[in-house]
Amino acid sequence: MAKYSIISDIGKGIVNMLRDKLVPEPIDKPEYIGMCEPKNRGGYVVGIHPYDIQENRDGKAQEAFTLADGSVQAPPARIEIYFMISVASKADIENKAIEEARIIGKVIQVMNDNPNIPASYMPQTMEYPRELVPISMLPLEVEEKVKIWTLFGESYKISSFYVAGPIAIESENIQKPNKRVKSLLLNSTQFVPKKIIQFETRIKEEDIDDEYTQQDAEESGVNNDDDGDDDF
Repeated sequence: MAKYSIISDIGKGIVNMLRDKLVPEPIDKPEYIGMCEPKNRGGYVVGIHPYDIQENRDGKAQEAFTLADGSVQAPPARIEIYFMISVASKADIENKAIEEARIIGKVIQVMNDNPNIPASYMPQTMEYPRELVPISMLPLEVEEKVKIWTLFGESYKISSFYVAGPIAIESENIQKPNKRVKSLLLNSTQFVPKKIIQFETRIKEEDIDDEYTQQDAEESGVNNDDDGDDDF
C-alpha cells in the first residue's frame, strides 16, 4: 500500500537507478538524467517522461481493510503509470545518432535487468516503507509511439516505453469504530444508595384490655388464698 506521492516516487526511482547504472559510461554526469517533458528537457540527455495513468483492471476485487484500532478503510485505488524514455545527445551532428542509439541501448539493458525498481532507489519516508515497484517494457507499434510523441507536440524520436505497477494508493476514507467502554476501574469506592427499612409494632386496644384484665384476675386469686390461710 502506497501514499499518493507514489507516482512521483516511481519517477524518482527510475531516475536514481539510471543515474547509478549509466554514469560514468555512457553518460558523463548524473545531472544529465532526469524527469522532464520532451519539448522542455533542459540539459537532460536521458529524459523520463510520464505520459499516462490508468486504472488497473486485472480482475482482482478490492476490499476494505480493517485497521488495528478497528477502523475500516475503504479499498485502495489500483493504478498503472506509463513512461517514455528518450535520448537527446549533446554530440555533434556526425555522432549524434550513433551516440543516442548507444545510450538508449544501455537504458533498455538496465530496465530489462530490473523487472522491479529496486527498493534502494525509491524515496524513503518515516511513515511508509520503500515500495518494490514492478516495471516492464511495452510492446508498442510505431504508430502508437508516434501518437504518444504527438501528445507532447513533438515529432517521433527513438525511445522506449514502460509501464510501472500495479500500484495501490491507500484511501483516506476511514470509518471509525463505534465507541466502547475504554476502561474499567476495579477495587474502586463507589457510592451505592442504600434502602432503610423501618419496622413498627402496633398493639390493638383490645389486646391491651385483655392483658390488664388477666393481670387483675391473677392478683385477685393471690389475695383470696392469703385470706384462707389466716382462717386456719
